[in-house]
Amino acid sequence: MRRTSAKELWQKLEEKYMTKSLENRIYLKKKLFRFEYRQGIFMSEHLDDFNKIIADLMNIDVKIDDKDKALLLLNSLPNNYDHFTHTLINGKTEVQYDVVSATLMNNEYRKKDKQAHRDSSSNALTDESKASDKSKQVEFDVNPVKSDGDYTNEEETPVDIIPVELEGDGTDEEETPAQEPPQKQADSIAASRPKRNI
Repeated sequence: MRRTSAKELWQKLEEKYMTKSLENRIYLKKKLFRFEYRQGIFMSEHLDDFNKIIADLMNIDVKIDDKDKALLLLNSLPNNYDHFTHTLINGKTEVQYDVVSATLMNNEYRKKDKQAHRDSSSNALTDESKASDKSKQVEFDVNPVKSDGDYTNEEETPVDIIPVELEGDGTDEEETPAQEPPQKQADSIAASRPKRNI
């Protein structure tokens, strides 16, 4: 608050927050060399954190070569990026930081697109399976019939039977009335037999 010019204010901020002491340089270099990818974050966040450390080092007059930046960034990646790293540096004598960071971002975009495509296709499959399940469901309206031919549901009556002529040998047959089932005999067969005398 007591500084009157922008130059004095900037110098005070540098003294307080960007000291160019050996201790500060060692701290920031350790931070850079030990920098690793944190699980669960996006690659863009990882690149932002890396660039922030590089910017802090540049503010205290520590310059890092572009090739070294690229190698340090590749070194910060987890083990599941080993194949990606080998593909990127295969047959090359040096790599550039801009190429590495752009390739990492493109790789992340491809992964996101694949995941979105997988999610949409799995949603489509579940919707299709639900639709096919619905189409397979068939409802039957069945009224149970008693042994004497009456329907158990008194509100619904049986449909009248309409005689239909079937194609056959051309002979007209008279329709025979349906025979009723024989009634149960009151007496047993043994009682109606004549008795034998021995």
